[in-house]
Amino acid sequence: MTIIKAARFNIGQAVRHRTFDYAGVIVDADPVFAETEAWFQAIPAENRPDRDQPFYRVRVEYRGVESVAYVSEQNLVADAFGLDTPMVELLGRLRAEDAGVGVH
Repeated sequence: MTIIKAARFNIGQAVRHRTFDYAGVIVDADPVFAETEAWFQAIPAENRPDRDQPFYRVRVEYRGVESVAYVSEQNLVADAFGLDTPMVELLGRLRAEDAGVGVH
């Protein structure tokens, strides 16, 4: 039986990846790993996170390219964007463009 714990982060919250140091905004959450087995196996074994934890879809902007990353809770930390960070601009666009996703 899988025990689901409460998610640490909320939709719309600014986060940063612990290892790769990219910043983003959470746009969706799963209580446990919900991607494909192939996706999970593509992660090197020594870096695979535990499946029984919340996973988040994080909208990121890295070197001018926007994408969505699927990240385990253990790899995220809360972040406060500085006023000079391009992510503040991205957050504003998310609020305007993706209101249906729950970022408001």
